[in-house]
Amino acid sequence: MINRKRNTTTTAAILKGVSGTGTSGQLTAIMGPSGGGKSTLLDILAKRKEGEGGTTTGQVSINGHDINTIDGYKGHIGYVTQEDVFIPTMTVYETVLFYANMCLPFATGGRAKADRVLRTLEILELDQVKDTAIGGELPGGLAVRGISGGQKRRVSIACALVRAPRVLFLDEPTSGLDSAAARVVMRVLRSVAQRQNKLVVCSIHQPRASIYYSFDSVIVLGGGHTLYNGAPQDTVAFIKRNGGKFDEFDNPADVLLDFVANLDADELKAISDKEFADEKGVPVEKAANASLFGKVLKVASTIANRGRRSSQSASFGRGSPVSAATGGGGGGSRTPSTIVTEGNNTSSTGATDAASASSVASPTSPQSPLLVPGSSNDGAEVVPLSPTSNSGSEGRPNPFAGVKLDRPNMVLRFLYLLQRALLETMRNPMNLFVRFLVMFFMSIIIGVVFYNMGFGLTDITSKVYMMYFALVLESLLPFTTISIFLDTRRFFNRERAQKLYSPFEYYSASMTLMVLQCSFNSFVYATIIYFMVGLDSDFGKYFQNILVHNTFHITSVSLVIAVGNLAPNADVTFAGSAFFVVIHELFSGALISISSMKDYTKWLRWISIYKYAFEFLYVLIYLFIFYY
Repeated sequence: MINRKRNTTTTAAILKGVSGTGTSGQLTAIMGPSGGGKSTLLDILAKRKEGEGGTTTGQVSINGHDINTIDGYKGHIGYVTQEDVFIPTMTVYETVLFYANMCLPFATGGRAKADRVLRTLEILELDQVKDTAIGGELPGGLAVRGISGGQKRRVSIACALVRAPRVLFLDEPTSGLDSAAARVVMRVLRSVAQRQNKLVVCSIHQPRASIYYSFDSVIVLGGGHTLYNGAPQDTVAFIKRNGGKFDEFDNPADVLLDFVANLDADELKAISDKEFADEKGVPVEKAANASLFGKVLKVASTIANRGRRSSQSASFGRGSPVSAATGGGGGGSRTPSTIVTEGNNTSSTGATDAASASSVASPTSPQSPLLVPGSSNDGAEVVPLSPTSNSGSEGRPNPFAGVKLDRPNMVLRFLYLLQRALLETMRNPMNLFVRFLVMFFMSIIIGVVFYNMGFGLTDITSKVYMMYFALVLESLLPFTTISIFLDTRRFFNRERAQKLYSPFEYYSASMTLMVLQCSFNSFVYATIIYFMVGLDSDFGKYFQNILVHNTFHITSVSLVIAVGNLAPNADVTFAGSAFFVVIHELFSGALISISSMKDYTKWLRWISIYKYAFEFLYVLIYLFIFYY
């Protein structure tokens, strides 16, 4: 169960004892009306609910092994979100290759990585557009033509598959796509599940009939309850036996969601209890070949292991130990699956009805997720998978044991990020040339207005104003690129959630490129002004003048970036940056003398970047500090 905090004393349940099954090589759907908990369930299975201020209780396990004890669990799974967030100017091949570089070991080699990327693109039917830009709108309104929406969705899937995950989770992969594009995406996913023998689990909302019947199994959620778990062909019988009506020409998915959406909370719970009436929590119509223990979701992924195929199963839930033996039957305990509490309060779904161990008839299907690796189908042993007991791990190896996620080290990830940032900058004229052209023309204007001034009293005063005005313009230039910075934050948020890199690595790469770009722009800006105005031709003073302008410009850009990191949107970033710039200007000592300041405001001059730059430039030119 998931409880979301509404106030200091009450909580609202989102998930309540969800359950379902899935096996490797199959495509499993999680369906339900909006707000039914589909995305939340996927997030729990993929450990994406961590760090959101809530408290998670219960257990998610694979072969009886708690995923919290599995090193690098997130690196073994793939997760595709609803939104396709990519850099518009990068090609399909470059985008997927970046993910390969960030996830695969450096020892793999560039050629091997390129081959893997090409094979992945071929599987996802993207090989024909591999050299086409992703496309989209750049900051500033410039549009880049690229691939279609359905192809972008498949690029998202390719970025997840290139790291070779054991299980692939997708959050509404057909959302926002037309029927044709949605059909292609689902066909590709089914191909991935069968050709690579992966378990593919996706949430989906109201698919067309052809897509609905392409799933091997369907899990239906309603009001946080599990209402149905089985083949899509059997949902018609489910609807009818629970009082619903179905016409032979209707789309089962539409009728199913409408039926669930029109039920109240009591009816949803009653149907869930009825469908999972067996004491073990097994749907009554599936009792003959059940592979569920309690209200626990079993997912399976079959991988190659030392030349033999082994089946992995995963479960999440909480409850008393459940034992199993070949054949046999008996009673079991019915327990809630998962409890997750967001907020300060924690609530549960109730106590366990019985604590006794139980046994269940073992299935002999070759696709059963509960077969011991290496055993035959005849008399296959059912291994206990208790979420609260370690007994389930006996005989069921950890599927990730010995699999080391040898990712590139921090330096290599930094270099890959720097390479991508440089490529993005070079292909974005707004980001590269506009800032340079603005500084170039502003330096020309200042140089023309204050051209070749002498050293008389009037000229000295004019030079003082010139230096201050040059600094003001230099500090306002970062405002022209706020939209660019905020746009890149989308990529960072997506990729950070996927654990591609750390914030430090991303910040270091971004700041390195920013320092290089600002250094070149400020060099041109300061050089033109210095010689057109007619300042001292001494090389040492010229070099120090360049250094002051360079440091001041980088500091100004960093200030805007810092505000942008704290602000929720562009409007707040503009307002916050303008506020700080005004404060720095007021207490620079150029607009009002320090001696005229009030005692309780004089200390603010020490935090003004204008003060230090302005006084330093004055010292360079006139060899003494001007205090007014």
